[in-house]
Amino acid sequence: VITGPNGNGKTTYKNSIANSVAMAQAGWKVFAGNAELSPREKIITHFVRPGDLHAGESRYQHELSRINELFTTVGECSLVLVDEVATGTSPQDGFAEAKAVLRQLGRTNALAYMSTHYHGLIDVADSIPNSRNLHVESYRDNGELHYTYKVLPGGSLNSEGTYLAKKMGVDEDGLARKLDERAKKGEITLRS
Repeated sequence: VITGPNGNGKTTYKNSIANSVAMAQAGWKVFAGNAELSPREKIITHFVRPGDLHAGESRYQHELSRINELFTTVGECSLVLVDEVATGTSPQDGFAEAKAVLRQLGRTNALAYMSTHYHGLIDVADSIPNSRNLHVESYRDNGELHYTYKVLPGGSLNSEGTYLAKKMGVDEDGLARKLDERAKKGEITLRS
């Protein structure tokens, strides 16, 4: 399970693992200081992308369909990469589904990496034999968030979503300023 702030490299880390495994198995050079890789029969991914919706399915229904497909194809020597699973529903239902996915992947011999902002999955991973928690490191200096893009052992309870929203001007104050500016220009009429 990989935790840590948005934009600090969780997805890139998983992608680099898949690329390294694919390159090594194709006999190509793996660009690393050193690497220990085991052959994998297949690489299975679960990334939610905006264009993935099918007619008649909500975002979450489609995600559940893809999770079902993952579990009908996972093998003993698969590499499984799961990104932000079960985010298209309520936090309670999403966490329950993410926990189920993690626990059941833990029953297989597949090598799986799951990035998440469901911090409760840190404890779930700790309870699964041969499972580990990783986190991407970040730190604050004078209130400013700094990313290191380093993956370290252990879990992180930091997602920094509110920090990022404020920095991008889409926290409540930032959104109010945008609407007020538009109202001053006569582009929109606001209720008081």
